[in-house]
Amino acid sequence: MNFDNNENEFKKKYSRNYKNSSKMNDKYKTDSIVIKIANFDQLTKVASVIKTQEIEKDNPDVKIFEGFVDALLTRKIREFDYLLKNEEEVLDRNINRQELSTGNTLLMYATQNNLKSIVELLLAKGSDPNLQNKFGNSALHIAYKNDNIFIINLLFEYGADQKLKNNIGLLPFQMSKFINS
Repeated sequence: MNFDNNENEFKKKYSRNYKNSSKMNDKYKTDSIVIKIANFDQLTKVASVIKTQEIEKDNPDVKIFEGFVDALLTRKIREFDYLLKNEEEVLDRNINRQELSTGNTLLMYATQNNLKSIVELLLAKGSDPNLQNKFGNSALHIAYKNDNIFIINLLFEYGADQKLKNNIGLLPFQMSKFINS
């Protein structure tokens, strides 16, 4: 369904109480319209994500990127090295790619798993330490959560912003277990 051309028809078909709205009092009708519009906006966002996933599915870089992510998540350094040797151009093109589901980057996964040499490699290749995932966490938030001083210092060397707040308003240093204990 083409959302641009059929917005009103879409609202009629998928909005609750659309036909009954004329029987409601004005206040309720206004509230109902706002809810319908909010629901439509949410649905269009979901449709946009699905459309992006469909486009991404055909992108040959995506499988290789997923291989890099899998190697980092499972701490399979040899697999990561193999991909790096054979697919370095793909890594360079996707150095700041964020996963659709989490918003995490390769740098965040390497930081999460305390893979110091890979963090250093990714930063040297241009990985942005200030990108934030869907929770608003940057690599620096993750490094503080792990209390990994080496990675924290490395991120600072490459310009990590210590004033970035996550979605619940925490600064990176506030993620530390030492501070919260």
